[in-house]
Amino acid sequence: MARQNRVPAVTQRQENGRVIFTGDFAPPPAAYALLGAEMGFVWRVSRQPMSIILTGTNLLNRAYRDYLDRFRYFADEPGRNIMLRIKWPLVFGRSQ
Repeated sequence: MARQNRVPAVTQRQENGRVIFTGDFAPPPAAYALLGAEMGFVWRVSRQPMSIILTGTNLLNRAYRDYLDRFRYFADEPGRNIMLRIKWPLVFGRSQ
């Protein structure tokens, strides 16, 4: 992701004796790049296809903040995430 350059400027105005600020108070986060991968295969178990899928996001465990995320003022995005998914269809009530 590239650095966000089109950000609203911080301005202030006086309204009913109070100072009101508008705009974004925090500077935009730096640019970042993430590495992700997914691989999987299908295996037949008792004539039923079973899918096994391994997925990894942010594999280099990069600390970053997304400009469009409202929580970017408070915390980084999640770090490395690795998931193993197994899909096996269950068939109920089928007579053979």
